[in-house]
Amino acid sequence: MAEPLLSIEELVVDYGRIRALKGISLSVGQGELVAVIGSNGAGKTTMMKTISGLLKPTSGRVMFDGKPLTGVPAHRVVKLGVAQVPEGRRVFAQQTVRDNLVLGAFLRLRSGQKREVAEDTERMFSIFPRLRERQDQLAGTLSGGEQQMLAIARALLSRPKLLLLDEPSMGLAPVIIDEVFALIERLKAARDTTLLLVEQLAFRALEVADRAYVIEQGSIKLAGSAKELLANPSVQQAYLGAAATH
Repeated sequence: MAEPLLSIEELVVDYGRIRALKGISLSVGQGELVAVIGSNGAGKTTMMKTISGLLKPTSGRVMFDGKPLTGVPAHRVVKLGVAQVPEGRRVFAQQTVRDNLVLGAFLRLRSGQKREVAEDTERMFSIFPRLRERQDQLAGTLSGGEQQMLAIARALLSRPKLLLLDEPSMGLAPVIIDEVFALIERLKAARDTTLLLVEQLAFRALEVADRAYVIEQGSIKLAGSAKELLANPSVQQAYLGAAATH
């Protein structure tokens, strides 16, 4: 069996005296879409920030593409092929849409990939027509849904091997959430980029994922195929509510 693209082993992360992650382990195979679901404060974003190099773990390790990520600074994690769409989008509000996209491709431009970046930018504009229309507009003036599209496009312009999506539905109207998840399904179908999705809308996440983990209070409580977790009564009761019956 092939080694997973991403492997997290017994990861512990502390915020002062608070233990946010209590020895979690999970894996993501090449080309998979793996979801991590759980309530607010369960440790999902802490896990994503640790993978990205924004937080240092207390113990345990993160392996990516056969290399250790533990302790690797964030800019080097990006260079290795990991891009994150952060919780709350975090676009550069005082920069234009096009400038945000250029910043996503910064390392590639530095390595001389100007033509390839131009082609990929055009591809992002074809996927997100509203970004083309607003390319000279300041990112901070976009709607929440448009900012989410920009954050995803910016991350994809680094041509990541692994895309981390942290709560992509947060703060969006239902019709925009539908658009975001339609895009996630397209990315999954293409199998060009491996996806790790953290999402509070558990039903939507399990609908699109191959496999999933349930995290509670910093620990992995359940793991399995997305189909298995959709049918699991305890998951239905805790996270799916009425959605599970539809």
